[in-house]
Amino acid sequence: MNIVKQKWIFLNSTLKHVSPQVMHLYQFGLETLAARSIVSFRANARLLSLNWNTAKSKIYRLSANMKIPAIFITILKTFALVGEKDVVAVDFSDFGNGLQVLMFAKQTKKGRATPLYFEILRYPIERGSQNLFIIQAIENFANIIGCKPKLVFDRGFACPAIIQFMAQNGYVFIIRIKKKKSTYDIRSKRKVLALNKRKDDSTVLIYGIKLRLIVSDMLPEMSEPWYLVTNDMKSSRKKIIDRYYHRFEIEEFFRDAKRLIGLENLNVNRPLSLSIALWFTILGMWFLNHTDEEMDENDQKAREAMELSGIRYAYEKLQREYIIAVESKYLVDCDSLKYERKS
Repeated sequence: MNIVKQKWIFLNSTLKHVSPQVMHLYQFGLETLAARSIVSFRANARLLSLNWNTAKSKIYRLSANMKIPAIFITILKTFALVGEKDVVAVDFSDFGNGLQVLMFAKQTKKGRATPLYFEILRYPIERGSQNLFIIQAIENFANIIGCKPKLVFDRGFACPAIIQFMAQNGYVFIIRIKKKKSTYDIRSKRKVLALNKRKDDSTVLIYGIKLRLIVSDMLPEMSEPWYLVTNDMKSSRKKIIDRYYHRFEIEEFFRDAKRLIGLENLNVNRPLSLSIALWFTILGMWFLNHTDEEMDENDQKAREAMELSGIRYAYEKLQREYIIAVESKYLVDCDSLKYERKS
């Protein structure tokens, strides 16, 4: 499979969702930011053989255009990447200059979550406003995709406002809580710390809401078991724990976005600029995920031998084909060189 060709078939298929007013800017973003290593906006703008003033002007206008993010929302809807039966991890990540990204990413059980949607919060913030921001982002996400998939959160999201909002609005969720979190017995209303619950799967009251408290098994690499609360009363204990376990895939996505693609090098002060860079990065990830799904048997064997994730293998293959396409005629054939010397 020619991965470079497949990249442009995939990326060009998104052009039909772009209005004529921003078509040239969006194409410029595809050429300089999508599925590419990002050094900086200006450095990536210099990748094309444009007059420097033109390139500089284009990247500035692209990174400041408020219409660009809406294109990716349309693409997300069209691709139908997530449904009600899917499990979506939600987490924050720091992108510098006080910019925190709240990401929604679908679990794949392949080591990397598929990024879907995000919103950006700028610090410092007023006390309590972060919870309101999270609640609004959850609502926005559900409205955009048109359904309510299962949501998984780490301990930082275990607060009354978020849990009560989701319980009251039909969201199925799993949230890890601290071991010293107070729970209340359903019948006696007696307070019991999570770590003192005798059962590993019990029904309790937390913030006045009836929830399941599930305690994971203690594995050798863990400092303590996971204490998970959920309003999912049907799934097995094992399935709940498994869904939380795969929450860590979202952290691998953040690592890929920052280190593999290079977003940790991007020094931006405006949320809009970060949003545009991150959307093009996510589009590139959607392509790499698509490539992973289409990988033939030889590629699968090579990926397994190298012990690489599908994303990293596809990304490295893309870079390798760039080199072969442009530089192969200049690479020295060592065997031929030895023969010439002997002659």
